[in-house]
Amino acid sequence: MTPATVGSSHVGNLTPDLQNVILSTAIVNIFDKNGKRVAARALLDSGSQMSFLTDDLAQKIGHKSFYKVHNITGISGTVTKASRMIKIHMESMHFPKRFHLTCTILENITTKLSQLPIDKGIFNIPDHINLADSSFHIPEKIDLLIRADLYFELLIPEIIRLGKGHPVLQNSYLGWLVAGQTPLTANYSSHFAFLNVCNTFLDTEEISLNDFIPRFWQLEEISNERSLSSEDRLCEEIFQNSVVRVDSGSFQVDIPFLSQEHIQKLGDTFQSARSRFFSLEKKFQQDPEYRNNYITFINEYIRLGHAKYVEFDSDNPETYKGKVFLPHHGVVKENSTSTPLRVVFDASMKTTSGFSLNDIMLKGFSTQPELFDILVRFRIFKYVLTTDVQRMFRMIWISPKHRTFQNILWRERPTDSLKCLELETVTYGTRSAPFLATRYLKKLAQMKR
Repeated sequence: MTPATVGSSHVGNLTPDLQNVILSTAIVNIFDKNGKRVAARALLDSGSQMSFLTDDLAQKIGHKSFYKVHNITGISGTVTKASRMIKIHMESMHFPKRFHLTCTILENITTKLSQLPIDKGIFNIPDHINLADSSFHIPEKIDLLIRADLYFELLIPEIIRLGKGHPVLQNSYLGWLVAGQTPLTANYSSHFAFLNVCNTFLDTEEISLNDFIPRFWQLEEISNERSLSSEDRLCEEIFQNSVVRVDSGSFQVDIPFLSQEHIQKLGDTFQSARSRFFSLEKKFQQDPEYRNNYITFINEYIRLGHAKYVEFDSDNPETYKGKVFLPHHGVVKENSTSTPLRVVFDASMKTTSGFSLNDIMLKGFSTQPELFDILVRFRIFKYVLTTDVQRMFRMIWISPKHRTFQNILWRERPTDSLKCLELETVTYGTRSAPFLATRYLKKLAQMKR
């Protein structure tokens, strides 16, 4: 509920819709990799099947995370994809109790709780009560979410009711939890909430109206700073450490892999890629025009040096041991005058180990400005220039040590023997391709300043 909505309540009325719901929170200790205690604010959620930990806290405690991809389904079927998990040890502040959790790492778990500052004085909380979170009434960040199974293990069957329309106190091994409704009275909503929200934004300092207005616009100002996750920071670090200028004037970069350990998880790709190529040849027989456009595209790929033939014998596994083969297919663009067919590559095909090349690759982040910022620029400058970068992905070379992860099977006729083409540049269909292409443009622009 926003301050504007709170402030619009009718004086003297206490209506049912003016309610702020308190969720159960607790302050707990998390042990870092050196065994030291780190205080964290936890949200207890009886409706969650998973536990979550923020990326900030994961970095602070320093435990090694492990890779596991899964989807998190929320309200209205919204799906968030997560790929990192961590095992932690949690300790109660009030009982000699320790608990083990396996948590999924997220950038953020939820908004600050409570959503508005609450006047704790309106509750008659007994003095002898040890609250699990003595700051439950102050909006603060949530570091940890505890899932349903542990939530019910933590409860102690003892409840104190603070009155109708007020929250209840539930005893637990983390201390007494506060949860339930708290009324927003007219006096509270129009004075206390407004003053507390202002003080929260302005750090409770005493300022004049002349100071207040500039501070308001500072809060509304769009920040130029980008908040990056740990994976995004790793992707940027790999780019910075590997990007070099080659003789042609273009750049060469590494493929941003999650880690060397993840690379070891890749299985065999040859059999699946060969099967997919045989299916493609059947389509060639049914559609000669499609075949001719495909051959033209591949030959141009080779002529420009973006792919090259390497030693290969389909009957001798030693010649392709350790290589990753990508299935490929053509995308027809009937309205295109320059390239009626473009070949794209399937880096999401699962290997025999169950992992695909894309599974072990970092995606990177969006390096270009938000669409809104781009549109605003059209109203600032007198002239606008738009252009299309020809073969954008293929203007960036992949480091030789990583080209073994980009191979395709090819031959122009079924009577020919199968050959292996090694792709030398950033490849359509790989997870990191959009990041590498746009990050390359940004790097080029910075060098031209």
